[in-house]
Formats: sequence, structure tokens, C-alpha cells
Amino acid sequence: MAAKGNLIAAAGEAGLAWVWNTETGNITSVAGDQTAPIYALAFGEDTDHLVTGSSDGRMALWDLKTRDLLSADHGHRSAIKALAQRNDMLASASDDSTVRLWRLPRSAAPVTPPTSSSAPVFSFTIPKKPRKGLFSRRSKY
Repeated sequence: MAAKGNLIAAAGEAGLAWVWNTETGNITSVAGDQTAPIYALAFGEDTDHLVTGSSDGRMALWDLKTRDLLSADHGHRSAIKALAQRNDMLASASDDSTVRLWRLPRSAAPVTPPTSSSAPVFSFTIPKKPRKGLFSRRSKY
């Protein structure tokens, strides 16, 4: 699930992401190509774009006004479980135990080498004013 301004997005096993206007309750856009379940979402800074992360390791950038797929690529070897976007940077975390940082519009290669963990990464955040970089944390349950 992702939220930005008066928009909220949710996705799942159907391989689609739905965007609702929280003021009207209406669906304003649908993104996705139904090829794999979508596990992660992130709005662009302008709310005109949505990034999806799928179970097959694929990231896709969608134009929410036209519902067009702007770019897509396999950014990870396993399911993408978390996405975060700040300005022109996008961070992705995956079951392949890596966190990667990308420049938008989506570049063919990560800006930084993968940051590895000894276990899948499920969640992280990007502070509004990062000090020295991006850190991820995993829980031991």
C-alpha cells in the first residue's frame, strides 16, 4: 500500500494496482499488466506516476493519467518487497537480500552497488534529509 496527498494505492496477487482518491472514494487509475503479483508500491513526487515491484523481481514505472507503462526491468533476482522514492531517487528491497538505489527516470543499472543482507529485506525508509546514506534493517522473528 502507498499513500500520497489525497491518493492511496493498493495491489496484490492479481498483478494490478488500484489508485483511489480519498476525498471522493473513486478509483482514479489502474496500473499493472497482470504478469505477476505486485508486492510493493511507491508514488512519484508528483502523484502522476506509480512504481510497482513484483514477485518476479520486476520494477515498472506507470503514468497514472494515461495508464501507460513507461519503463520496466528486472531490478532484482527475487520478489521486490519494498519501494521508497524521494526526489529523483528510488530504492528497492528484495527477497534476494539486496537493497538497490536507482535514479528516475529508471536507469538500466543501479546508482549504487547492491547492499546485501544475510536474509530477505522486507522494509526500509528514506529520510527526508538523509545524512550519510540508505540503511536497511531486518527483524529476527
